[in-house]
Amino acid sequence: MATGTSEQSGTKAHTVDYINLSNLVGDEQDIDLMKIDIEGGAYEFISSQLNLFKRTHLIFMELHEASAQQQSILIKPMESVGLDIAAEPVESHGQKLIIFQRT
Repeated sequence: MATGTSEQSGTKAHTVDYINLSNLVGDEQDIDLMKIDIEGGAYEFISSQLNLFKRTHLIFMELHEASAQQQSILIKPMESVGLDIAAEPVESHGQKLIIFQRT
């Protein structure tokens, strides 16, 4: 287990345990599909797991109330490892679903 800090707009930051996916799947295994729904923790997760995304083919990511600038902070690193937005993001109740796909 590892820990990460999550903070949403208007709430206090808190630390939660999570499974280290790199340790779980190893360094050689490709990942077909990953769903990221970690309640505001996506920014930290993406910046710390770029090597994992280099071998991931499809990612469904839920963002909570993300501005265009915040989205850019997430999208650029994904593009840097060969993942592009597969379709127009879907918005509902202040959340966005973004689908990334290896091209």
